[in-house]
Amino acid sequence: MIYYVLDTSSLLRALRDGRIYELLEKGFVAITSLVLHEIKSSTSKIALDSIKDRLSIIDPTGKSIRYIQNIASKSGDIPALSDTDISVIALALELNEKEYKTVVVSEDYAIQNVCKILGLHVIGLYFGEIKEVFKRAKKCLVCGTIYDPSMNSCPSCGSGNYKLVRIKQKRKS
Repeated sequence: MIYYVLDTSSLLRALRDGRIYELLEKGFVAITSLVLHEIKSSTSKIALDSIKDRLSIIDPTGKSIRYIQNIASKSGDIPALSDTDISVIALALELNEKEYKTVVVSEDYAIQNVCKILGLHVIGLYFGEIKEVFKRAKKCLVCGTIYDPSMNSCPSCGSGNYKLVRIKQKRKS
């Protein structure tokens, strides 16, 4: 059986247009409690209540969360990921490691990027998915040096003027 692990945005869209039922017919739908807590509108809560008994709410371990934070830091995606996003990726990783067929459902390119780095299957139900894995970096506007996005200034010339760039990476095998 397949586990579909959804982020908040994909869950809300799938509830709104009924695609959640397609996923439920094909396998299990799993979310984290952080995804659940992001559901605010009464309409979405009612729709969610109608499938709650068919929904798996699973929280990943702290170890998995820290691992995902580390990977996302290295790829430069950490500023673009919320705690909820990280929990979704960590849950997918744990299910995958337990040898369940796991598919992450997200339109978020930072989530998709980290999933692809980890070798996790990811789909976008509405806008597709990224074609290539990339790393975010800063490029100095003064001297052109490319450096880590966590650094405040260019290590070569000391300038704080930069633009964010993406560098294509190979996927983890």
